[in-house]
Amino acid sequence: MNKKIISDIGVMAFLQATSLLLPVLIIPFILSIYDVESYGEMAFATSICLFFNVVVDYGFNLTSTSEIGKSNGDIRKVSQIFTTTLMCKIFIFIVSTILYFSFVYVYNLVKEDSNFSVYVMVFGLVLANTLNPIWLFQGLGKLKAYSTITIICKIIVVAGIFIIVDKNTDFYVVPLMLSLSQIIPAVFGLLYAIIKLEIKLTRIDVNLLRLYFIQGKEIFFSRISVYSYTSLNIVFLEFFTSTIYVGYYSVAARVIGALNSIINVISQVLFPKMARIWEHEKNHYFKFFIDNRNKLACVNVIAGMATFLLAKLIILFLVGEENIVAINVLRILSLSLLFYSFGSMYTQNLIIQNENKSVLKITILTTFINFVFVFVLVPTFGIYGMAITACLIQLTQFLLNVREYHRVGPVKNRC
Repeated sequence: MNKKIISDIGVMAFLQATSLLLPVLIIPFILSIYDVESYGEMAFATSICLFFNVVVDYGFNLTSTSEIGKSNGDIRKVSQIFTTTLMCKIFIFIVSTILYFSFVYVYNLVKEDSNFSVYVMVFGLVLANTLNPIWLFQGLGKLKAYSTITIICKIIVVAGIFIIVDKNTDFYVVPLMLSLSQIIPAVFGLLYAIIKLEIKLTRIDVNLLRLYFIQGKEIFFSRISVYSYTSLNIVFLEFFTSTIYVGYYSVAARVIGALNSIINVISQVLFPKMARIWEHEKNHYFKFFIDNRNKLACVNVIAGMATFLLAKLIILFLVGEENIVAINVLRILSLSLLFYSFGSMYTQNLIIQNENKSVLKITILTTFINFVFVFVLVPTFGIYGMAITACLIQLTQFLLNVREYHRVGPVKNRC
């Protein structure tokens, strides 16, 4: 890796650490004021909003980043991609808003003790995701500027939770503040792109708009499938167990998600570089991919072992007690770190090679297998069954990705 890539990985890692570890670090504070059931309800609402995040993304975070990476900094072309992508996301957001609040209204009629205001505030995460231009900065290789904006805003807003929230504060203030920690940097990121980077809002090309929807459909269905074996599993857990178990599982899963997102920085930073090498130096592409995949494997092993060994201390810090259920769940989920981050890297590899249908095929198979595991293991083993399912699914996806890599890759590069 050259100095630019290493620098971008460091910047992106710090950004992801700030974005994901700050919400994790406030868990002890939240649980010292509110009960686990309240946290579990927020986690349940968040899992629903994550579905709509997937819908709003529609694969643009991959396809648009790839196209910008291939543009070699042509501002006119980048502006056209930026405008088209942003307009697509806003349109989808409007539709998603109607669907989300229709669901929440019906759900509150069925479950009378649910907190409607929590669901309203959590939906701010979907608005933030709609406006978030990280795909633009990632494609342009200008992550330092974006990360500076994001980190400052998030630290200020999250710090506000410790100042504002106390035992007399309604719980909905917590998801409101967490949503603002995402919305504010997204707005500033857009302003920076338009003012400083001179990205223009161009006239919308309807034909290009239609093309983007067509190009992204495989990635979209792939992301929906990914959601079904990640966040949707929280919904299944609520159905088979109770809100308190959802709370404990969510604490452990958030730790794993934060660590995985930080590790995923490697593949996110490499993605535009991989796209450029495939476009202009195809002979070097597979060696570049294999070398960095092997480095990623070493990081996965270290992260998995460290999490397993430190599980008791992590749960003690987050929950305030050595809760054996949460500790065991975290230890089981730590095994998924061995394979988790490979999913993004292999998916990006297939997208760069225009193998979007392969991505869809892998995720549909993984989704089907997930449903089998969930309905076999969770009714029998409860929360532990869900944790085991999460590990088995990551292993399954890894094996399917490796098989597809060998199928589409040249013989001389197979390994």
